[in-house]
Amino acid sequence: MQINFIFGVSNRMNAICHVINKYYLSSRNLLVYSNEHEALCKLDSMLWTFKDVSFIPHSFYKIDNNCEEEFIIVTSKKTNNMKSKEMLLINMSNIIPLCYNDFEGVVEIVSESEQERYEARSRWRIYKNDGHLLTGCHFNDFDSPKEK
Repeated sequence: MQINFIFGVSNRMNAICHVINKYYLSSRNLLVYSNEHEALCKLDSMLWTFKDVSFIPHSFYKIDNNCEEEFIIVTSKKTNNMKSKEMLLINMSNIIPLCYNDFEGVVEIVSESEQERYEARSRWRIYKNDGHLLTGCHFNDFDSPKEK
């Protein structure tokens, strides 16, 4: 599985919206995870107002897997009968979700905060020790992969 880290983010929530938008426009199925309900509510609101002339369709959803939290799901396809192996997981928490292996890949977005960078380095080591392919790029260089 591929794990993509995006570094150099000054405003994490805004960057998450940009990343979601790029993946959405490339017709990727996304699930956004957070272990903080308030963060998901803030993201929910931002996705409706993120762009002046458009919005990113999404909804709260719960997939039956190892994760215990609510998710925001963003997709260009119908969500019923969707399997998590057909989706990318965008992790907006500072922990590794128990369900991360259930997805096609993971995207981690890391702010310039020293604490977040420290926590991201820890997640990087865990993913690497689990045998995953890791890539990293600066937010300014991020380009979403095309649909498989």
